[in-house]
Amino acid sequence: MAKEITEDLFTSSTGEENDLSFNGVPFRGRIPNLSKTDMPPVMDYDVHVDILDLSDEEQKTKYEQICQKFVQGKAFIWVDDRKWDANSGNFKVFVRWADVFMRMPNKAELKKYRETMMGLLPQ
Repeated sequence: MAKEITEDLFTSSTGEENDLSFNGVPFRGRIPNLSKTDMPPVMDYDVHVDILDLSDEEQKTKYEQICQKFVQGKAFIWVDDRKWDANSGNFKVFVRWADVFMRMPNKAELKKYRETMMGLLPQ
């Protein structure tokens, strides 16, 4: 049986509405009316690709932020390919990552979930 969704699973480290998390994973959207939903939030991803020149402070900071998200479990890194650029004397990084977040299911996902759950009920 699925764990009951309760409002205490939604947390905020700052108290701001745009700083919500669900079970420790960033949450996007409004907290649902839990008495009217029968499906928990779903995990989703925003995929990014970038080439960063670590000699540029802004790009180095962006790379550090990506790595920090990974360490905190808020992103997955698929490719982190560092190459030494002899001409500039600095590293260039090709990085492909996905930010991880939770959201409430859309109508199609909710419909499929309900159909699946109905199929599990004894006939």
